[in-house]
Amino acid sequence: MKKIFVLLISTLLVFSITLVSMGAPTIKGDFRYDMYDDESQDESKGKDQSYATADLRISVQDKLSDSLTAFAKFRARHQKNDDDTDFDINEYYVNYKESWGSVKAGYYEYKFTPSRVLLKSGYYHVWPKVDVMAATTFNTPVNGLAFDLMFQPYAQEEMDDGAYGLSTSYNADKWGIKLTYADLKKADEAVAEYNKIYNKGSADDADVFAFDIYYTPIKGMKFFVDAVDYSSNDESNAAIADSVFDDNGIDGLDPVLGFQWKAIGGSKLDFSLERALNPRFEDTDKEYDGSAIGAKYHLSKQTSIEFEHYVIGDDQTKNMLRLRYKF
Repeated sequence: MKKIFVLLISTLLVFSITLVSMGAPTIKGDFRYDMYDDESQDESKGKDQSYATADLRISVQDKLSDSLTAFAKFRARHQKNDDDTDFDINEYYVNYKESWGSVKAGYYEYKFTPSRVLLKSGYYHVWPKVDVMAATTFNTPVNGLAFDLMFQPYAQEEMDDGAYGLSTSYNADKWGIKLTYADLKKADEAVAEYNKIYNKGSADDADVFAFDIYYTPIKGMKFFVDAVDYSSNDESNAAIADSVFDDNGIDGLDPVLGFQWKAIGGSKLDFSLERALNPRFEDTDKEYDGSAIGAKYHLSKQTSIEFEHYVIGDDQTKNMLRLRYKF
């Protein structure tokens, strides 16, 4: 029954964009060609330290009524020397918006730390995408203050009662803060495999607390700190903590300091710098880099060249050069 329900929702979200419309849908594209030099790849296991990927994303958005908008994003990704090309519906949702707030339902990501550009704090940067997810945003009489309620009906097969999250955010003229609590009640693929191997049964709770604080002294410049904290998990959740977070050098609060400056001095150059304060283990996953810098130069409104440099640990680095074209 669940699969039939998900199929119906998916079909409705995708095809309603073209079948029900107040006007022509908005179609956008984002093509990225990335070239990597990644010292963390183990060549003894047949992995190349130099490789490239091509990534194409097409999004379609349409206004179905004055209050209702539908959105779908399709993604195709190909890695050099790999015969397979991944293709999927990356996101799809409908968004209902009124003066009191909005309701967004579909398959998409909810960001715990929206200021983040390069480094991921802890294990999650976003709420994991699932078959069907709903998020309700409530506006308040206080300008800039809002509350979000998130719910996942089907996060995993072993999670029968769903998962939820609560978030509050305040955005003033030059600063803002976002606080989030989530009771995921789910394991990711790595934890699920760990539970299967060691006969741990279904996934335990994975309580998460996250915050994101930023300050913008001038237009285009931002200082921020964000973090995801799993230290509230008790011993019954040790399988999740030990098998994922500790293996990647994560222990409780994992703050990341960041600096961004867009259009430096009125130029076409953007710059980002981020540093994780929590010490990492020497052998870490590529998503848990200790520090990173990024630069983007806009050749035109649609075309840019981007460079990212990561210090992973144990004198290992990862570099990425990207040619990006938006249309």
